[in-house]
Amino acid sequence: MIEDTEKLLSKLGEQLELQNSQEINLVVCGGSALNVTGLVSRTTKDIDLLGQLENNRVVKAQLPEVFWNAAKVLQDEDDEVARSI
Repeated sequence: MIEDTEKLLSKLGEQLELQNSQEINLVVCGGSALNVTGLVSRTTKDIDLLGQLENNRVVKAQLPEVFWNAAKVLQDEDDEVARSI
């Protein structure tokens, strides 16, 4: 829910910092966005990305490789936790 989405995005930000990434401003939509803004409180299994915010405009852009590398690290950590249960 809200805490999970915020925690995941924070972890993604930490991974991007570890990889010395430039700032990436994601535009999140769907259930995750509604949860974080407090408009609804429901479980969601994913975070829907609409694009990136550049110069106060939403642009559909290819996310940089460093983003996918950071996401892969989080996925691997999640898989490791799941295997230990």
